[in-house]
Amino acid sequence: MNCITLNIRGIGEDPKIKWVRKLKQVHYANFVGIQETQITNYERIDVNGCWGSHDFDFEGVNSSGRSGGLLSIWNRNCFSKKEIIKSRHYLIIIGKWIGIEGDTILANIYGPHGLGDQKRLWHELLAIKEAKPGNWTIFGDFNAVRRADERFNSNFCPTSAKHFNKFIQEAELQDFRMGG
Repeated sequence: MNCITLNIRGIGEDPKIKWVRKLKQVHYANFVGIQETQITNYERIDVNGCWGSHDFDFEGVNSSGRSGGLLSIWNRNCFSKKEIIKSRHYLIIIGKWIGIEGDTILANIYGPHGLGDQKRLWHELLAIKEAKPGNWTIFGDFNAVRRADERFNSNFCPTSAKHFNKFIQEAELQDFRMGG
């Protein structure tokens, strides 16, 4: 299982489509989660161009104007979807990953900016995670950080970090260091 997550800040341009395809190929990804597509109708995205073959399935969440938008693409020979749960801030794909026992649950997140909206999102995700047992992977752009040293060129909000850390702890998540 090899997954890539990208905050692409608009996917309507051909160079970004090619960039996604190249990353998918170079890293042998079977699942790609994209945040901030900035496309109001995700079905108009050149998903075939992103994937580079016809062996894929996908699902998306439309943006609200030029804000947000989610797209998840996967190799249908490795993963078969059983259920989709989505809202403006998440796209959760539940299915069977070949070679992995039980359900695999991949949650693509584009978090809100406001603290109250973030707290509601954390609460919703915890409720879904409790209701849907399986092998969870939660990724994306949470628009929240755990520590001040993770915030660059913007203000650190200790209250937001406190609630984000509480969510991570209650959801029993592992925080992996990412690059890019």
